[in-house]
Amino acid sequence: MRFLTLSLSILAVLGFSQGTHAQESQIHVPKGTNWTNSSGASSSGGESQIFIPKGTNWRNDAEAITRYLNQQSKTHSSNKQSIKKVDLSIVHPDYLDPEQFGLLMKVANSESGCFDYSPIEYESKYVGNYYLDIKLNNYRKTLKDVKNPHYECNQGNQVVSGMIVLNANDLREKGVQQIRFSNGNSRDAYNISYIENGIRFAPKSMVAFKATDLVAPDYNYIEYKYADKTLVTLQVPMALPSDDVAQAVRNLAYKYALTPAAQTTSQGNIFYFKDESGNLMDRLSEDGFTEFGQVEILRPYVTQHGRVGTPVSLKVFLAKPSVTL
Repeated sequence: MRFLTLSLSILAVLGFSQGTHAQESQIHVPKGTNWTNSSGASSSGGESQIFIPKGTNWRNDAEAITRYLNQQSKTHSSNKQSIKKVDLSIVHPDYLDPEQFGLLMKVANSESGCFDYSPIEYESKYVGNYYLDIKLNNYRKTLKDVKNPHYECNQGNQVVSGMIVLNANDLREKGVQQIRFSNGNSRDAYNISYIENGIRFAPKSMVAFKATDLVAPDYNYIEYKYADKTLVTLQVPMALPSDDVAQAVRNLAYKYALTPAAQTTSQGNIFYFKDESGNLMDRLSEDGFTEFGQVEILRPYVTQHGRVGTPVSLKVFLAKPSVTL
C-alpha cells in the first residue's frame, strides 16, 4: 500500500494535478501567485520550489523517490556499451601527413534515440616487433538532459566510431607483420604486407572485425597508398588531344633536374617526374599547383598550299599528383 501511495505522489509532483507544472521532481509556482498547502502556510513568488512548512520536519517522499528513479534511469542510460561487430576501413583526412592514415572503426549496428555517444574506447600496444594489438573496450551511451526530446534530439540513426592513426613508414621500420583486433570476446588477425609507397592488410578471419572496400581483383585485402614525397606532375591543360607535347615537357623538366617517374604512366597531358631535391614543392600554392613555364609546339594547320605547322606557346603547370588541372 505504501508503494502505491508513493507512486501516486510521484504523479502529483510530476505535474499531473491540475494547476501545477513540474521540472523533474520540482513543483513550479508561477511568479506573482500565492500557493497554499493544507496546513495553511503559503509561498509567494517561488520559482521551481517545493513548499515545506516552516518549523516542520516534513519529508516529501514523492520527491525523494522521483529523484531516485531519475538517477537510476540516468545510471542505466549512461553506462558502457559492449562492442560486438565492427566495420573496418582506411581513411586519410586532410590533416594527416601522406604516410599517415586512419583505421576507421564503426560499430556495425547504428544507434538511435535521445542519447550522446562517445567515440570507441580502445587500447593498443606493440608485442615485440611482430604484432600490433588493438583491443576495443566499449563506448558510452549518455541520456541527453533535454525538456523536449522529440524536438531537441536527433531521432535518426547515429554512427558510433573511432579512428586509430598509424604511420605506414613506422610500421615498415618496426617490421610489424600482423594486427590483432579484439573486442574482449572475439579476435581477428590481419596480415600486413608492404608495397612501394603503400601498405596492405589481409584478414585471416573476420568474425567481429569486417574489412569494407576490399580491393579487386581478389578482394582479399584493404590497402593504403600514399604519394611519394618527391613525386610531382607537369601539366599542360590547354593542349589539344592532337598536340604532341611530351618531348617539349621533358626538355623543360630536364632544365630543373627533374627525372621521369619510371613506375608512373603519364596520362593525357599530365606527366610525372621526381623532384629529388624537394625544392620545387615549396613553390606550390595552397591549391597545390603553380605556373612553371612554357613550351612551344608546332600545331598542324591545313592551308590551300598543304599541311603546315603553326608555332603555339602553351603554359606548363607544376602540381601535386593529387591535383588535376
